[in-house]
Amino acid sequence: MNLVLLRNAIAGSNTGGIRETQEMVDFCARNNIKPDIQRIPMTGIDDAWSKVVAKKARYRYVIEING
Repeated sequence: MNLVLLRNAIAGSNTGGIRETQEMVDFCARNNIKPDIQRIPMTGIDDAWSKVVAKKARYRYVIEING
């Protein structure tokens, strides 16, 4: 109950640490494995978010920022 009353939390992750992440990145680089992405302009954020909420997003969205 002290965790709740004091607004503390216990959290964990099963995705591995830095070493495991680096091994996966190296594996992907060696085997030419790349993510499927869809590039969108800043003006497309609202539409992309609507698709995420509706569970119709097919790829990871990458926002293009032209500086």
